[in-house]
Formats: sequence, C-alpha cells, structure tokens
Amino acid sequence: MKVDEEGTTYRAKQCVTIVEQGAQRTLWFDVDKGGTPQLRQKAAKQRRDSIANDVFRAKSGVDHMNFAYPNDEQIQFELDFTEDFGERKALELLEHHQNVLRR
Repeated sequence: MKVDEEGTTYRAKQCVTIVEQGAQRTLWFDVDKGGTPQLRQKAAKQRRDSIANDVFRAKSGVDHMNFAYPNDEQIQFELDFTEDFGERKALELLEHHQNVLRR
C-alpha cells in the first residue's frame, strides 16, 4: 500500500483480466507509472464487480439464515456502505495527519 500527498492509501499495482484469442491473461501495471486510461477504467470496473459479487454472496447468506431460522432475531445486513466508507476515510486521514505531525 502507498499513501498519496492527501493521505489516501491505495494499491499502486493493479491488475486487469483480459481474454485474447480465447486465452485468459492477467495484466499488471503500476498506476504511478502509467497504464492506459482503458486499463485503469477496466481495473476499477473489475474491482467494483468483484466487490458487488462479494456483497451479493454475503447478503444471500444472511437472507438464507433469516429464512432458515424465522423464530430467531433476524440478522440485518445494510447494503448502503456510504457511512462505512466515510468512517474509514476519516480514520485514514486522521492517521495520516498524526503521522505528518510526528515527522
């Protein structure tokens, strides 16, 4: 993980899965050193699709548990991650500013 000037942590090494002539390949690139706009867009889309799939699987599991055990307290699974993101971003920025002050 790297940290930019604004305190945002990010992965500099990104990958994209492509299919060429029927063969699947994984391309790696460093966002600090380039990668085409198309590669950067594809990497972001593939990452988002992966996260959406993980959330779908998790929610499906919770839905099944609630169905299988209707007499138990129902498990809540919030699909809006806006607050979670905000909390993590605020913590990341706080840690970055604390590290800057220590220097």
